Order: sequence, then structure tokens, then C-alpha cells
Amino acid sequence: MATVKKPQDHKSKDGSVTVQGILVTIDKDQVTDWDVVEGIATLQDDSADESEKLVSSVRVMRRLLGGDYGRVKAELRAANDGKLTAEHMGAFLKEVFEALNPNS
Repeated sequence: MATVKKPQDHKSKDGSVTVQGILVTIDKDQVTDWDVVEGIATLQDDSADESEKLVSSVRVMRRLLGGDYGRVKAELRAANDGKLTAEHMGAFLKEVFEALNPNS
């Protein structure tokens, strides 16, 4: 009888995830921090203008990545021929959340 494999939860127990080849460690308390939750709500709010969303995304990234923030920017820039756009950072943030909660 064949064994059926179940999908694996790829998040680590310590909050470390690898996104776009970049290893980051996310303090799990930061994910539920009110400022982070508020920033995410702004990002998802259709009535928020683009400048509000940009400010929120920067705040969320800084809060979640902590000391890894500068290194992540440098690694993303290097991976994109020296260019770092809001789209690059936004895609990275989205993938971080997907990696932290892969079964959602």
C-alpha cells in the first residue's frame, strides 16, 4: 500500500524563512504587533492612496525584518542588476508572509 504524502509546512520553528534565496528571521511577535497589523490593513485598503500604501509597506518591512532590513535591500538590489524598486520590495514582503503561513 502506497503512503500518501501530506503537504509540508515549510516555515521553521524559529521564524527563519528563505525568500528569493534570502534567509531572514522574523520575530513572530512582530507579525501580530499592532503597528504591523495596521500597516497590512492599509496595504489591503482599496480606499488608501498609493503614498499611504508605500509608507505602510516601508514601516511593515522595517518592523518585520529588523536588523535584516538593510541586508535584504542590498541582496535584492544585487539580484536585480543594481536596481531596487517598490515592486521588488512588495513582492518580497508578500512572499515572506506566504512563507510564514504556507498553509493559508
